[in-house]
Amino acid sequence: MICDRQYWCRLLATAVVAVAVVVVTIASVGAIEPKAGPARIAYVSVQKVLGQYPAAQASAKRFQQFRDEKARAIAEKQKQVETLRLQIAQLGGVLQASKRAKAIRDEERARAEFQALQSEAQAGMQKMQRDSQAEFQSDMSAVLGELAKQRGADIVLNQDTSVIWAHSGMDWTNDVVERLNARHTR
Repeated sequence: MICDRQYWCRLLATAVVAVAVVVVTIASVGAIEPKAGPARIAYVSVQKVLGQYPAAQASAKRFQQFRDEKARAIAEKQKQVETLRLQIAQLGGVLQASKRAKAIRDEERARAEFQALQSEAQAGMQKMQRDSQAEFQSDMSAVLGELAKQRGADIVLNQDTSVIWAHSGMDWTNDVVERLNARHTR
């Protein structure tokens, strides 16, 4: 069944957040040589980045258009199945046996097509979501890697899920948005 847009946006954001934090942490820790002393930590609001990154907004729009298109096709197929079920119910007499048998076969075929269409829509949405996440994670990881190297951070956290309090100078959200947008316009 196709869920509402907010569900997919929350799911996408949650998955992106989790993977981005892990990828960035691993990449930044592996790219910077260990130093004595406390780790230098920065943070980014991934939700804010997603809200201000045109590529993420375009991806969400494409996803919504795909979802709407599939929902229309599924609704049409469901209507066809219901119409065939009604025909079967109306063809109850003995004189209508051959027409009833044909209507039953047609209804079974339409129901199978309906189920296949639902599965195809679900698989398509999952693929779009995975592709969008992978692209965003790649872009985000590259930008955060550059910033971490330039500014000497050892770890970059997601403010939306991991940071309770931090000095405001460690918030790189606006810098990440600017750099992602610059990469997107190239």
